[in-house]
Amino acid sequence: MTMFRKLPLALMMGAALAGNVYALGVGDIKINSALNQRLNAEIELISNVEGELDDVSVSLASPEAFSRIRLDRPYHLTSIKFEITTRKD
Repeated sequence: MTMFRKLPLALMMGAALAGNVYALGVGDIKINSALNQRLNAEIELISNVEGELDDVSVSLASPEAFSRIRLDRPYHLTSIKFEITTRKD
């Protein structure tokens, strides 16, 4: 059996599609709040693809996603609010 046949199908598909795959990057986190204050933070989103950030939406993972990775999803997390802003530096 050749080495090529031993590669898992997912790995081969990933290699075949690698030219069309883009990743959204996450920059440093800047905390704008102090200890015992409501969290106010900024996280930069990074993209090398023109227009990729135009349709980004941000939300807390669903209860099903938390369950799937076996993490508790405390109720107080449901009050988290996200806002996407564009900054021109």
